[in-house]
Amino acid sequence: MEDNKREIIGARSEKQHQFLTNTADVVVFGGAAGSGKSYLGVMDFIPHIKFPTFRGVITRRTTPQLKGSGGILDTALQMYKKVDSKVKWKSQENKFVFSSGAEVYLRHFEYLKDKDNYQGLQANEILVDEAQQYEEEQIVYLMSRLRNPSCPQVKPRIKMTCNPLKSSFLCTWISWYLDEEGYPRKDRDGVVRYFIRKDNTMIWGDTKEELIEKYSTPLFTPTPMSFCFISALITDNPALLEAQPEYLGWLEGLGRVEQARLRWGCWYADEEGSGYWKKEWVDVVEHPPLKVKKKVRSWDVAGTIPSEANPNPDYTCGVLMSKDDYGNYYVEDV
Repeated sequence: MEDNKREIIGARSEKQHQFLTNTADVVVFGGAAGSGKSYLGVMDFIPHIKFPTFRGVITRRTTPQLKGSGGILDTALQMYKKVDSKVKWKSQENKFVFSSGAEVYLRHFEYLKDKDNYQGLQANEILVDEAQQYEEEQIVYLMSRLRNPSCPQVKPRIKMTCNPLKSSFLCTWISWYLDEEGYPRKDRDGVVRYFIRKDNTMIWGDTKEELIEKYSTPLFTPTPMSFCFISALITDNPALLEAQPEYLGWLEGLGRVEQARLRWGCWYADEEGSGYWKKEWVDVVEHPPLKVKKKVRSWDVAGTIPSEANPNPDYTCGVLMSKDDYGNYYVEDV
């Protein structure tokens, strides 16, 4: 079994090793395409399958993503049979049962309402593959399933793999780790931070003590959780580059936006034609016009009150514009 483990692990980059050995409560591996994210995620359970009461979960948004050709199930079957020849895949229960008694489940989580399928679940570790496809509320709910007192040897944690996506909630979670253009900062890569959730909002700090001191009350002391973001590129996956060196050429042949995202790991890359308004369409002036022919303030009214079911509704927005004597239009206030 140990020889097979070494064969699976093979030559790993520093970034991949960092992901596999990271012990933060929440770990996000925000790799660009080809960085080995899903493979590493499946591999991450192997050190724990020796414990009979270990319970793990691998989740994707839909069942075809889990069980389709070349999906997580295929990867896991091939890998787990190498380390445990007696492992069994029980299709009716969607789980692997190892010779020790340890279990790893495969479950989809397409809609928030599907959280009912996770009620009662107790897991030491949850892997969310392609986490940028999930809603924030789904991930927060999965965090609440991290408990398994019958297996104290393995600290509960959630690990997420993802590709960069500007519209994903993860882009907000990891913004501290990014530069102004959305590329990962080398000086912050892999740094552990801490967070608490208050009123459905993530509140971040550099230390546990900072958050406890700031948000403690006579009746409540918060329990900060640790968080780490690790970025990786295809060049951090030596196994793929050796087996398929042409894959790098395919990434370099993508369009500007997709290459920024999938080759270089940029989180802010966006299609040029997307959105209704672009800042570069206008000149920025220091002062509004002195002589104005007309001014107008227009409102887009939203009245939904934030709630547990909808913690981030639309806001009312107003725009003040003016027109000068020469027919130029100015956006004076938003």
